[in-house]
Amino acid sequence: MKDDLRMNKHVVYLKGERTVILWNRMTGGCAAITPRQFNALNDASANKKIISTKKIQRLKTASILIDNTENELKSLTERSKKFTTDAANCRKLRCLELSVSEHCNYQCVYCTFWRNKSASKKKYMSTEVAEKALRDFIDITYEQKEIVIYFGTAEPLMNWEVIVHISQLAKKLRPDVSLNLITNGSLMTEERLRFCKKTKIKVGISFDGLPDRQNRQRIPSSKDINSSETVLELLKLGSRINFKFSCLSATYSQADFKADIEYLVGICQKYDIQEFDLDFDINHLGKVNTEILKDELLFGYQKIKDAGLNIFGYWLIPFLNIINGGNDIKSFCGNVAGESVCISSEGNFKLCGYENTSTHKYTSLKKHLLSKKFKVICESHLPNKNQLCINCIVEGVCGGQCMLTDTASQSWKNACDFYQKITKALLINYFSNK
Repeated sequence: MKDDLRMNKHVVYLKGERTVILWNRMTGGCAAITPRQFNALNDASANKKIISTKKIQRLKTASILIDNTENELKSLTERSKKFTTDAANCRKLRCLELSVSEHCNYQCVYCTFWRNKSASKKKYMSTEVAEKALRDFIDITYEQKEIVIYFGTAEPLMNWEVIVHISQLAKKLRPDVSLNLITNGSLMTEERLRFCKKTKIKVGISFDGLPDRQNRQRIPSSKDINSSETVLELLKLGSRINFKFSCLSATYSQADFKADIEYLVGICQKYDIQEFDLDFDINHLGKVNTEILKDELLFGYQKIKDAGLNIFGYWLIPFLNIINGGNDIKSFCGNVAGESVCISSEGNFKLCGYENTSTHKYTSLKKHLLSKKFKVICESHLPNKNQLCINCIVEGVCGGQCMLTDTASQSWKNACDFYQKITKALLINYFSNK
């Protein structure tokens, strides 16, 4: 090893008998080395020749090793400044989420949007609001190669007319735009599904597993609807008209879902669904044994990967930010980084689709990203900005976790503890399989 290199101060590690896993807790990047090599990195008098040139290059690429002259704090400050500047100037914007409906015809156990059915305010987005946001988005993302429009937030098909209008207009203005939505499936008809196929709308389905689980968690407002049978019939319809659904999305609030995951993986394989979104409601972390939950999520992760499927879950974000590496600043979600913007059904800005309230009136996307309100949100999730995150093993790659979770709440503390545990377990699993 060259004498002009040293260990980055932001590196943390897990030391085992045969392997030491190192990662940069601020910007990501990871590597695995032997205990002997690890000792050589930390001992000035040790023989550095036991570390190959190729391994040293990998450690540099992963931001584990840096030049002796580099100042970590200065580098991090410069990257943070670039992060906020790029976000404010729309350089990273690639996704527009339209909360076309904040009503839902289901009463899922972990969701609050269905309660909006009794609200006095309008909870369906108008064509005028949606079209204004679409044209604005298309106009300022003309240089982006891949852009996405996501129809949310509760049950989008309750506002089908707006989806039809915006999908057709979006494809006319920008033929390569990706259109996406996730539905409980109850309002999807053959006519609508054929429209999605023709317009190339990617459709995901909320499906939590075996019939008992699905029917307990995803509860239709009407007793005439069986949520499990509804999804199974929709999958059969898709197969009959040769429509491939983009993903299955499952959320749990109890740590006993292994059988459900096996069932859903089988469904994905049967209907050629390429993505499985697996998540756990963090508001229930205080009610479960987190060691058991960790094992179940790891089981799910491996089961899904072994089936050749793509997987996403918010509990995976710190881990994914670590293994994807790079020297740039990371974030927990695209809304903090200026990669995604959400417009509420009433025409206001929302922090994200999961939020029940809005921040300020929508005028233009550029003004929003340049606003003081967005700047505060963006900067508050940067490394070294949240005192509760200082020196955490996933500080920068977690980015202070979800911006909707109050840092003073027990939910935030529970999630903080769990993200550290599950990230370490995922890294051990990751390197044991390499």
